Amino acid sequence: MRSVPALRSTLASAALTLSLAAAPGCAVPVTAERVGPDEVYVSVHESVLDPGDPSVAAHLVLERADLLEAWEADPATALVELHGRALRFDTRERLYGLAELSLAEGMRTDERRWFLGSAVYSWLFLFGAADRPPPDAFDPRFRLACDIYARAVAEAFRDEEDAFVPAAGRFDLPIGSIDVVVPSDHVMVGTVEFRDFVPADDFEVHGIRTRVRRDGLGVPLIAMIPQEVAASRPPGPPQLPMVPRTAANALLVVEGDLGDVASGALRATLSLTRSMDVAAAEVRGAKVPLAADITAPIAHGLTTSKVWDFELFGYLSRDEAEFPNGVVLAQPYQRGKIPILLVHGTASSPARWADLANELWADPVVAERCQIWLFIYSTGPPILASAQSLRESLAGTIAAVDPQGTDEALRRMVVIGHSQGGLLTRLLVTDSGDRFWSNVSDRPFEEFEMTEDERRMLGSAIFFERVPNVERVVFVCTPHRGSYIAGNWMGKIGSWLISLPKTLTREMSDIVQRNFAKMRGDVIGGLPTAVDNMAPGSPFCEALADCPIATGVRVHSIVAVDGDGPPEELDDGVVAYESAHFPAAESEILVRFPHSAQGHPRTILEIRRILREHVATTAPPAPKPEGGPAKAEPPR
Repeated sequence: MRSVPALRSTLASAALTLSLAAAPGCAVPVTAERVGPDEVYVSVHESVLDPGDPSVAAHLVLERADLLEAWEADPATALVELHGRALRFDTRERLYGLAELSLAEGMRTDERRWFLGSAVYSWLFLFGAADRPPPDAFDPRFRLACDIYARAVAEAFRDEEDAFVPAAGRFDLPIGSIDVVVPSDHVMVGTVEFRDFVPADDFEVHGIRTRVRRDGLGVPLIAMIPQEVAASRPPGPPQLPMVPRTAANALLVVEGDLGDVASGALRATLSLTRSMDVAAAEVRGAKVPLAADITAPIAHGLTTSKVWDFELFGYLSRDEAEFPNGVVLAQPYQRGKIPILLVHGTASSPARWADLANELWADPVVAERCQIWLFIYSTGPPILASAQSLRESLAGTIAAVDPQGTDEALRRMVVIGHSQGGLLTRLLVTDSGDRFWSNVSDRPFEEFEMTEDERRMLGSAIFFERVPNVERVVFVCTPHRGSYIAGNWMGKIGSWLISLPKTLTREMSDIVQRNFAKMRGDVIGGLPTAVDNMAPGSPFCEALADCPIATGVRVHSIVAVDGDGPPEELDDGVVAYESAHFPAAESEILVRFPHSAQGHPRTILEIRRILREHVATTAPPAPKPEGGPAKAEPPR
């Protein structure tokens, strides 16, 4: 029993403590301060990726291991100690802490061993054996660990020029080492190798409506054709893609577990896949989606592309345009995929299809069954001359990629044309008869005095039959009965500014001089430009209106009008509704937007619908002998 003095001392101490706690202005040791959900969300979800301090979960690991002060004093030593403790118990929890904290140390020191260590710990947290079940979808550490893994792998294989270099060999870890195997240092698209890589997460994207990303595992990459290969682009089809980029994924598959780290027995495979061909990998018996960035490669390729300069030069003067008329492939040819041929409009270029291409490549159904082709052409010359160039280039491309004529997908082509490109598209699916020749002369073509080359050139431009490979067409803001802009003073100025190709004008001038008496007076004055052709009531528009769409061709129409009210009273700023409306189309939608509506979300949604309908009626190609997607299994 305590003595009276001792009891009095104890009571006095207690009273003093209570009085101090109750004294005004004395801080309470534990509090909850209301700051609002926004601020709390930021603090709770902060992580080393922000960049910022390690997350609440990582701090929790350090606190529970009584290593927080050690981490702040000497991170490397603290992580080695944490690794040792993870081998004994609380393994899954501590693996997460090791993943995030190793990345933090890698970002501080810029040493590869810490980045590789972070990647290994992330992988083991997600897939390795441990004393607790793997994280599920409700565990916020699951997605964060995937992002930490991607960042760690990207940094581990980054060189001094910020390229991603898939290097094989033995590499140091914070503890032990790891042997990395790289089965292939490139990805293939058709027969073309994409060998150079940069992390897609390094780049912001501007100018494309939506940045399409696919969540999953691995590093989203921009894969490129080496510059020396792209620079040696052959002059004829099949050409390398105009924008030689594609989306890819890098996946570091780790073999072994935490106990193998220190022994140096850890192995891994760094696998590269093209995102539009492989969407998932098999990891330890589970199907895991692979991360991808579809948009970044498009924007990256267009950033320095000379195609933007072509838009003006290709309109004003074909002779000064750097790109010759021709079909180019947005990606290298892939047998069994249906070509979607995109034809741009006046004073434009294939780059204006970027929004559409972005969404089509992001659509799993369309991307799996279709490939995008593009037609680039100078938009000032007569429309019949451009259509002739399209037919010849398309035939040449088909013959080049499929010389034996055995790819059935090439006979189910879909052509989508915007503005003047819609007129070229229409000329692919009609027979001319003598409708256009009647605008030139009322005398038979055979009576004209021409050389064989001249007869072939003029004859193929004016007398033609439908292209049998085209099965479906989509008209976007197409001036079937002309553009009121082309018929007013602005159109006359635009036509006057156009300098027609010297070869074409010289050849036609020679033909006119030799056959002057046989020609109609309205063509003797000189060749019409594309703007002249698109003036309402022009001989070209009248002849085109009389050309029926070939039997069996499916036709769709997308019409833009800028404003509210009945569409019949409106226009898109270039083409009136009554001109863009195509009565024979099996479907037509209205987009409330100006003339450049080819990238509008409503337009893209309708084109996706049409293409999905198209592939649904097309038998898929026979499976490749090697079968489905490759597994991302570690080496055995």
